[in-house]
Amino acid sequence: MWLEANSPAKKDDDPSLRQWMEKYVQGFGDIPVAKALRENYVPKIGKENMEEFKRLLKDQKVVLMCDQATDCMGRCV
Repeated sequence: MWLEANSPAKKDDDPSLRQWMEKYVQGFGDIPVAKALRENYVPKIGKENMEEFKRLLKDQKVVLMCDQATDCMGRCV
């Protein structure tokens, strides 16, 4: 939901927002807070994705192209 809305997941940690969402969005109370997502889910999914990339790219030539870009804060990265 947050990804589709281009909004950080940490916003669902706000107590007043959680209370409102639990009242009006069926099943919202089952969604873990952002800290739990960062600590428990993201590392597991990241590891699974990395293993899949390694499997797909094994024995393949890879070219990495980089260009100057900015992050969401407008800083050059």
